[in-house]
Amino acid sequence: MKHLTLSVAALLMGTAVWSAELDKGIQLYKAQKYAASVAELRQVVEDQPDNNKAKYYLGLALLGQEKPDEAVETLTKATEASPDSAEIQAGLARVYTEQKKFGEAEEALKRAEEKQPDSSEVSFSRGMLLLAKRNYSEAARDFEVTLERDPDNAEAHYYAALAYNGMKQPDKMVEHFQRFLKIAPDSPRAPRVRSLMKALQ
Repeated sequence: MKHLTLSVAALLMGTAVWSAELDKGIQLYKAQKYAASVAELRQVVEDQPDNNKAKYYLGLALLGQEKPDEAVETLTKATEASPDSAEIQAGLARVYTEQKKFGEAEEALKRAEEKQPDSSEVSFSRGMLLLAKRNYSEAARDFEVTLERDPDNAEAHYYAALAYNGMKQPDKMVEHFQRFLKIAPDSPRAPRVRSLMKALQ
């Protein structure tokens, strides 16, 4: 009985470590520290092959590293294990949008919307697709909806700024870029944004 208790305790401790690694990987992703996030999340996926949340964020972090093919592969594997996940479908839509495969993006987004229309991941991915199609006003609307649900989403602030730039609304663009820099000061995009903000002064 004592041996069994120790085994259960060891198992629970292992799970706690994986959970901490997953949380760290997600936080690194949200801070747009993509290389560090990928390293952390790869370890979680290696230790927990069925952890689809880790695969989801790993796919997004890979996209942040501009590795869309690896991102698609990772998210597709997650989809096969969790076909009803709106989050993963929305992630796929984002990758396809980056690849300019708009048809595939629309299909993935449609599947995500059917499963969870009020998800912040869905509104963000839809905003990305609309932005890529230069539908700036509707893209801005979707990014604002995303931010109502997730105010510290650095990516949503960044892309909202781009949408407002497309709408020729510099005040709103600056507002979102400032918020982006506050949340993700070490983002690979941060130097470019700071240069732009300095030029606008």
